[in-house]
Amino acid sequence: MFNTQALADYIKEHRGLKGFGQLYLATKLNISQNCYSKMEQGYSKISFERLFEIAKLLDFDPIEALLVGRDTPHVIKIIITQN
Repeated sequence: MFNTQALADYIKEHRGLKGFGQLYLATKLNISQNCYSKMEQGYSKISFERLFEIAKLLDFDPIEALLVGRDTPHVIKIIITQN
């Protein structure tokens, strides 16, 4: 299982790096700003489909995002991508 709060923090950090507001992302995802905020705070679960949408908008690797907080994310990522 992945760390929901670590994933939420990862998304929030990348949104900040892009200079996007929550409302901008919420609009792109066709959800309310409140719903988006709950995802970023870790109060709402993020589906794989939603994660891939967010990753595309914020230009990050969704698999790496899932591995945040793990001991060996880069090793696991290499194994996943090679198979």
